Amino acid sequence: MKLNVPMLVLNAGVVAVLGTLANNVTAAEPLSLTLAQSLSHDTNFSRTTTPQSETISQTDAILALDKPYGRQNYSGSARIGAARFEKNGDKL
Repeated sequence: MKLNVPMLVLNAGVVAVLGTLANNVTAAEPLSLTLAQSLSHDTNFSRTTTPQSETISQTDAILALDKPYGRQNYSGSARIGAARFEKNGDKL
């Protein structure tokens, strides 16, 4: 017997389970660290009639605190980031 389950229902179930697990993890841990990396390419970085392309790498680290204490909630976050440009980094 072959079971045919629609992918939309399956994906919604996976998202619901992962969302519940993520919510339980963040509730138990008041301190979180997030690392992010993005890479983008701009074909007209200089915004002139003679376009110059540029590849931009952005790296971020975010430290956050969310701690309930009685009726109060202590929260805060700090972010540090660095942007690196492949060709025009020395001109900025």
